[in-house]
Amino acid sequence: MKKEAELTPQEKQEKAWTQKRIHYHNVQAKGVTVWKEQAQDVLEQKMDEAKLIQIFEPLHLNEAAAFEILFEQAKLNKIHSMYCDLYEELPFRPDMAFDVVWRSFEVMSKYYCGDVLGNIDISDVQMFQRISKEVILPILNKDNHLENTFNSLIEAIPEATLRFVVVRLYLRRELGIHPQLTPIRDRAKNILSEEMYNDFHDNYYDDNDNLPIANHRSAVRKLRSIVLGEEVELNGKKYKKLPQEKRIEFIISCILYVSRCERYHGDYMSQFKSSLAKQSTYHNFYFLLTITDLLFWIVMYKFMEHESIPVLFELDKLTECSETRRKNLEAVFA
Repeated sequence: MKKEAELTPQEKQEKAWTQKRIHYHNVQAKGVTVWKEQAQDVLEQKMDEAKLIQIFEPLHLNEAAAFEILFEQAKLNKIHSMYCDLYEELPFRPDMAFDVVWRSFEVMSKYYCGDVLGNIDISDVQMFQRISKEVILPILNKDNHLENTFNSLIEAIPEATLRFVVVRLYLRRELGIHPQLTPIRDRAKNILSEEMYNDFHDNYYDDNDNLPIANHRSAVRKLRSIVLGEEVELNGKKYKKLPQEKRIEFIISCILYVSRCERYHGDYMSQFKSSLAKQSTYHNFYFLLTITDLLFWIVMYKFMEHESIPVLFELDKLTECSETRRKNLEAVFA
């Protein structure tokens, strides 16, 4: 082991965090379970300034009506039970809450494809294509207020989220997640077109498939423009804006799914029990959580509508809840 004087500042920082994690591990039997670090302190301070107990606003359900519906609908009741696990993780572990809501969204989507579309063995690629086109898009088209809120949330996508996607869509070095990245890249090529996907790479990456630091911000800005449905120029070529349907599919199949795969299959340091924890880490996972949750409730609404089940909520309540979440994110992370 290196002597203290030989350690770099980064190594000294990680040494301190390693010692802290070992101590945290050993004191659990004594009932000491609170983990505190600087990023959490800053988040608490910003929440206090914004007069918030929680950043994530729950969608309110009428208790009497919800009981009658869920008690009679076993599948929906099961999904709601797994969904409720997210509240144990907030406000300080939005990454774990994202895991819970993604799982709920994925299961709800599979139920929809099986019961409504009659395709139980559908692949994830086909499932998210059909969910984007036949579920999310029609509901957004049906309700302009909800569509505007959805677009406002996407416009506020954090830089950290986009930077992560840019790297994961093109990174060539070996990772624990590497086998899962190949199909995600294939999805990106299918959604954007292989030509556009390759031109994005050639526009920002060097001959060794590295993304120079000088290109980071411009690559992130370009991806933001694509996600927002703007016309872009890449590698000297002009590309028309992505249709809403494709934008939704890209958000689900690339932005959300790449983070899901990183957390399920990746070999990574703990997001909040390491020196990696920053406000941008919280912001990233709160954004992923918020978008995934909105998509989850849309799929459930469409499922209940199709099956002639009394709905648990009206779309205006989902819009109101999502708008509150957007304002809370802005208040804490702006």
